[in-house]
Amino acid sequence: MQKKSILPAILGNANEWYDFALYGYFSPIFAQLFFPKSEHSIALLLTFAIFATGFIVRPIGAMIFGHIGDRLGRRKALLITTVLMALPTACIGLLPTYQSVGILAPLLLVLLRLIQGLAVSGELSGASAYIIEHAKPKRRGLAGSLIMASVYSGQLIGSAIGMTISWLVTQQQLMAWGWRIPFFLSLVFGIGILWLRLRSDETPKFEEHRENKQLHDAPVKVALSQHIKSITQIVGFICIAAVSGYILIGFLPTFLTLNHGFSLHTALALNTIGMVVVMLLIPVVGYLSDHFGRKLFLLIGTIGFILLAYPMFYLFSQHSFGLALIAEIIYCVCIACINGVTTVTMAEMFPTDVRQTGTGIGFNVSLAVFGGTAPLVAQFLINLFHTHFAASYYLILCGLISLPFIIKLSASHQQPLR
Repeated sequence: MQKKSILPAILGNANEWYDFALYGYFSPIFAQLFFPKSEHSIALLLTFAIFATGFIVRPIGAMIFGHIGDRLGRRKALLITTVLMALPTACIGLLPTYQSVGILAPLLLVLLRLIQGLAVSGELSGASAYIIEHAKPKRRGLAGSLIMASVYSGQLIGSAIGMTISWLVTQQQLMAWGWRIPFFLSLVFGIGILWLRLRSDETPKFEEHRENKQLHDAPVKVALSQHIKSITQIVGFICIAAVSGYILIGFLPTFLTLNHGFSLHTALALNTIGMVVVMLLIPVVGYLSDHFGRKLFLLIGTIGFILLAYPMFYLFSQHSFGLALIAEIIYCVCIACINGVTTVTMAEMFPTDVRQTGTGIGFNVSLAVFGGTAPLVAQFLINLFHTHFAASYYLILCGLISLPFIIKLSASHQQPLR
């Protein structure tokens, strides 16, 4: 029963993040197709601004799906997010360009990104609660890490498909129709995931609470009134995870393509290698956290970004694939240390009756404030200071913001799930 339930959670989460990350990978193309070509730097900033719009609604979506998940069940919330993500992603592949319909093109893109933001806001917190509540007590770290590994596996699939298409077709074909193919594939993947999730079971923890009538009529109100300290702590310690993750998928491919002479194919190849590193390391970190605790790995990754962000961007700027690859791997090791324990750390901070709501609000507020704006802020700082190292300054700052929140976390890996 566990395998029947856990597999749809992992695969569905991977598909959600495949859908959401595609925009970041194709940002260089969106900047050319959905805005006037006369002002390239402004078009790039506007492209990253639309990337950020997908995060504006995420706190609202977290409350909506937190209510559904904590009141009606994790399974029902995940069924809705599957449909709500697949349809707008496929519709992005149908959009007309600026040359065809003018300002309507970016406006439609914004609308679809908002719908995507609503869907993905309920996915990770719902899937995390779902899989951790199915897990054995001494395997919660490993179980939670599988959700984060699926996040990066979905992003890896998106990066690999984007890289393959950009390699198979000419630049003219890629601009004309090739970029649309990955968005159309979302609908195919979504149908398969929906079928799997319809056959899955509700979590034992939630069923126990429902039978004992321990569920709240307004879980959002309970979470905000009784667990605001934990929510605030999540917002703080997720800051570095949010920024580092979205600089990786939403900024670095464009940064390397437009500033350092890499082709989109080469930049996505680097990105794909990085995703493999993250995806393989995250379960290792999750497994080790069941023995050594969550805080240790959060500290390793965060301090790693504080100390190594500048050297990594120095290597990125050397116009060398080998040096860029070294920087990418170091970057992804730091991400793996942090993200290998984020989901389980959040889940262990809340009781079952508000677990999806509490984790969803804290996580999505942090991503809305820090993560979604990371590519925009990074590009703005580069334009402002006229140096490609400005993005590393932002990483260092966010690491310093997260550090005190991580230090204050309580050890929870040996405690029963609340």
